[in-house]
Amino acid sequence: MNPGGFVGNEITNAVSRLALETLCQEVHEDEDIDKPGELTDLMKWEIFWERFVSYLSRLRGAVKCLFTYIIRVYEVVTPEHHVAVYQDHDA
Repeated sequence: MNPGGFVGNEITNAVSRLALETLCQEVHEDEDIDKPGELTDLMKWEIFWERFVSYLSRLRGAVKCLFTYIIRVYEVVTPEHHVAVYQDHDA
């Protein structure tokens, strides 16, 4: 990490991101997160999976990333993934 690179647009982006995270936190602070129950019947896998993904999408880790980052569609991150343009930090 280079502190000297934290200038101009980087500062503006960081402040905007902080404001967005604060707003999201305020909106969802009174929300009761519904934890999925146990998967006791494999025939109900799809419902369990949807609830599990919904649950993870409402929780953030220590570095403020959504826990959905642990769900990987691809086993290996390719160079194309690194240079792709994403909608926001969470994506």
